[in-house]
Amino acid sequence: IANILAGPLISMAPELAAIAAPEATLVLAGLLETQRADVVAAYEACGCALETVDRRGDWSVLRLRAGKERFVPNAPFDPKGRDGWALDI
Repeated sequence: IANILAGPLISMAPELAAIAAPEATLVLAGLLETQRADVVAAYEACGCALETVDRRGDWSVLRLRAGKERFVPNAPFDPKGRDGWALDI
């Protein structure tokens, strides 16, 4: 479960997907509805699938399912690295 800005959620996607048990539930919040597609795309690239979106005004809460097999990153996913964590996109 993570309730932080969209930038860090995207940067952390490979790590969160890698530590999630197969088919685990991931709940992500702290992102604006306008940022949802970018966050979902980052997690889908790591084998996760969007299950539900709970909109609360301008904010979104995402429930995703990790892949059937544990994700193993083969390269850095975010070219900005951890420097982008403090930024919102």
